[in-house]
Parts: sequence; C-alpha cells; structure tokens
Amino acid sequence: MDAADKPRHVELSGGIKKNLRSIGRSNRGKSTYTSNYILHNPAYCAYNTALLCYVIYFGVLMDTLSIKNLTVNTRIGVHDWEQQILQRLVIDISIPIDSTVCHDELANTIDYDKLCQLATTYLEGNAFRLIETVANKLAELIKDEFKVPQLTISVSKPYAIKNAGDIRITVTR
Repeated sequence: MDAADKPRHVELSGGIKKNLRSIGRSNRGKSTYTSNYILHNPAYCAYNTALLCYVIYFGVLMDTLSIKNLTVNTRIGVHDWEQQILQRLVIDISIPIDSTVCHDELANTIDYDKLCQLATTYLEGNAFRLIETVANKLAELIKDEFKVPQLTISVSKPYAIKNAGDIRITVTR
C-alpha cells in the first residue's frame, strides 16, 4: 500500500472523523511511545490487529483489571475417577477497562468481588472434561454478565501431568 492509498482519517461512531495522525498524541502534540510504536511498526500490527483496530477506533489504550490465581475446586477430567473427586483449577482473568471513568464509584467499573463469586459458583456447580471447555464457558458467562467486549482467561490444572507444574489454556474472546 503506497502512502496515497493509506487512509488519513477514520470515522468513529456518530459520524465523527478522527485524523489518524492525532491518535496517540498528548495535549502537547508529542506521540506517546506506545501508540507511536503500534501505529508505525508493521510487525507489531500484523500480530495485534485487534489491538490496533481498538487504538484506531477509540484513540486510546485501555487499562486492565486483572484477577490472578483464583483457586476453585471442581470436577474436571476425562477419566471416570477424575469425575469422582474435586480437583483444583487456578484461574486468571484480564479485562480491559477505562479506569478514568470510574470516578471512585463501584457502579462505574467491574465489581471484581461479584466476578470472582460468579466464576467460583459456576465452576463449583458444574463438571467438565477439558480445561478448554472451562475457559470458553467462563469467558461466555463473564462477557454476558458484565457486558465486556473482550477478556482473556487462563485456566490451569496444577500437577495434571507428572513432571509438569501445571497445564494451562489461555483464551481471548
């Protein structure tokens, strides 16, 4: 694509046009490192198209709410004996949020206590064969309940394999 073919503006919701050169600029007109790197590094863009589209569409990078090492006991496994016992899963959840709109009010953000309770209750109340299923079902549940456009979930099954610390699946939806 030559310079003449590159779009100079992107249309945002409500018919607002944003000059692509202004994305990632501070109020003094200097590019921020992150946005400048993303917009001018084709290798980065090739692997992070969704993030690039988000930056172009909204003109900002989001903050991240992270929950690490949420431990839940559930029935998980493909063998009959595994379904007879409770096994530990370790869950990590990352959700992009805009913390600037919170204004120190819980109603303006994600209630992480409620999120952890939802995940724990769901996992303790169901049986699963695969950690892949756990990750996908949990992602659907959280997206539906909290109306988040994107999240990343990692599910680990500690000591599932001899000589391995854990087996982990990570999904982004």
